[in-house]
Amino acid sequence: MERHSTFTQMRHFVVGSWICALASLAWLASFVVTPESWNGIGESWRAWVIAREHAEFAELANARAAGPEAEIRALERWIDGHASVTASDTIALAARYARTRMYELANERGDSLAARTWSERAVAFDAHDALARTRLAVSDTRDAGRRDEGIAELRRLLRRFPDNEAIVTASVRALDNVDRLDLVEDALVAAATPHWGNTWRVSWGSDESSASTTFHPRSSNRADSGAFVADFVLEDDVRGLSIEVPTGMCARVGQLELSIAEGPSRPLTFFGPRFEGLMNQGDGFLATGELRGSVALDVDHEGPCRVRLCGTVTPSLPRWVVRQLVGEVGIAVRRKCHDEAPFVAYRLRAIANDELDVEFDGKHHGFHLDGDVHEGAIHGRFEFGLPADVRECTVTLGDVWADLEIVRLDVEGGAPPFRIDWSRSDRCRQHDLGAAATGAGPRIVFVREKSNLDPHRVERARLEVVLR
Repeated sequence: MERHSTFTQMRHFVVGSWICALASLAWLASFVVTPESWNGIGESWRAWVIAREHAEFAELANARAAGPEAEIRALERWIDGHASVTASDTIALAARYARTRMYELANERGDSLAARTWSERAVAFDAHDALARTRLAVSDTRDAGRRDEGIAELRRLLRRFPDNEAIVTASVRALDNVDRLDLVEDALVAAATPHWGNTWRVSWGSDESSASTTFHPRSSNRADSGAFVADFVLEDDVRGLSIEVPTGMCARVGQLELSIAEGPSRPLTFFGPRFEGLMNQGDGFLATGELRGSVALDVDHEGPCRVRLCGTVTPSLPRWVVRQLVGEVGIAVRRKCHDEAPFVAYRLRAIANDELDVEFDGKHHGFHLDGDVHEGAIHGRFEFGLPADVRECTVTLGDVWADLEIVRLDVEGGAPPFRIDWSRSDRCRQHDLGAAATGAGPRIVFVREKSNLDPHRVERARLEVVLR
């Protein structure tokens, strides 16, 4: 018993000595090791980890050059060795690549079961990966038991990503293989419809000191004419001007003219345009949507100035969509695209880009005119809270001169209705269901004879607009 007690005491003595030694070293290190030293240790560790990951991933590239069998073995080793990686990790992109490559190799050797397994594993790895979900849905369309589910998933993806080249191309091919030509046509018409925004960017100054701002062109005539005008202010001395078109824009922009500081309008060629990502077409340019496009102009002006840009926009089909337009489906899609609906939608939504201003209770509330496109018209619906004691509401529709057919203001819950006060409304006429615009910037005044006088009660108001 005494011998065992002595052994325990010696063990405690040794452990205690080690703890004291480590504590002493830590105390000394607090005087010797600086924060910079700790940062250096961290950077060294990070560099070692990155170098190791690069080396492991380089093995995949070498295996790919060695042939499919060697590549499959290397990919399986890499995936098994990184089983704990999640979609939020720094090497998640590599993990996605490994699973995608396994799917591609399975497809190349005609193994549909393995292809579906790997696409399923890719979705399990990242449920938000739209391309992985597309591959899984495509695999499901090949199986009669899962075909309906696969088609339904492709339709959901196409509604959410109507202009994504990879998703649309894969979906169209899969739907064509199962003879769903109606869905193929719908997908291609949606892809052909312009989806890009209407936010342009202008920058000026030198590389050392430059400034930029955004602007939104608006229709300068009828909304379906494609003519636009944009006004913006440059706050400083201007030494060179660069105009960047919206990302993904696929259209011909022509008849461009620029006026500076209330000066005369001059054609684009006057300013020595230099194009990047755009095709020069004399008085304008062609944007293909494949590259970020901008045009640099020789402009030199002292002090702040106002700039006006005028031109026309004619949307065109993206090249990748054109490549899909083959056979009877291609003919039908071209007919629909060149009839009206998609391009009228673009001109209404992007070129007009109007903003509705709703004024009530002494405050202004702005809404961008956007909504569902149906039969070549935009149906805009805006819902907002309206204090119950408000008896007057004024709606102003930007500068567009379009076929504004209906403007109607309804209040839910049995509240007193609004009517249009024609004596105080401008640039509009009476319509069966509301007001129709007769000129630029129509202003419609809504009034009601009585209201619920409780100012703390908020009614649900709905403003409806139809533009053709």
